[in-house]
Amino acid sequence: MAAALPRMVGMVLRTGWETDRRALAGVVGAQLGQGVTAAWGLVAVNSVLTRLFADGPTADKLRDALSSLVVPAVTAVGAALLSAWSTAMSGRLGPQVERVVSARYYAAVTRVEVEATERPEIQRALEADKFGTDSARSMLRLSVGVGNLLIGMVVASVVLASLHWTLLPMLLAIALPEGWGTVRSARRNYVSQLNWVDHRRAIASLLAYPTRPHAAGEIRVHAAWTKLLDSYEEMSRQTEVEQRRQARAQASTDLVDTGPRRHILGPSP
Repeated sequence: MAAALPRMVGMVLRTGWETDRRALAGVVGAQLGQGVTAAWGLVAVNSVLTRLFADGPTADKLRDALSSLVVPAVTAVGAALLSAWSTAMSGRLGPQVERVVSARYYAAVTRVEVEATERPEIQRALEADKFGTDSARSMLRLSVGVGNLLIGMVVASVVLASLHWTLLPMLLAIALPEGWGTVRSARRNYVSQLNWVDHRRAIASLLAYPTRPHAAGEIRVHAAWTKLLDSYEEMSRQTEVEQRRQARAQASTDLVDTGPRRHILGPSP
């Protein structure tokens, strides 16, 4: 899963470049800008703290630190503006990427032989491929998040190294477990979706019949809706069992990957 991430991010970036270069450039520029403002803010905060903890009267130290507080304030405003710009550009680019990926999928579907689409394995593959088109927009959001995380890691590494090199292992102790947990969760969700694709397709078919004009009348006349409803409830309960299993597994993963961060930094806000 981790090895496939660069390929998937590259696909999203290429699609975004072909679709709307200006929006993609806005997203990338905003992420880089946030990295710069984050580095600037960390250095400014360190300067303020250094002055506050220096020797001398407290009143004098506060007066000296007041001028330095302007820089963190400016960086905070700049980071907020860049974050808003990134959100706006991502919202503009996401639907376009989803549209292009979906069009490619349906174009590929039209090239499949009609006889082949009647085979269960082909239907299963087509249904599984729909997850790719539905996830195109979320993949863009995740790509932005990964880029922001990497930039933040580089910035934090540089700032911590400038303070003292022994702080770098602390950063790794936070980042590595969370990275492991993210990859493990993504792989577990992928395997679950792949294994239950036929189940979800069957549920969708059951729910579609009572509302279809050519079938709704017959279903009501023969009271067949009770059988469909019973089948739906039974299949839904099976899905609930799988979701509970996923939740327990995710809880175990969270216990491992957030433990070091909570021990060092405390609980998340």
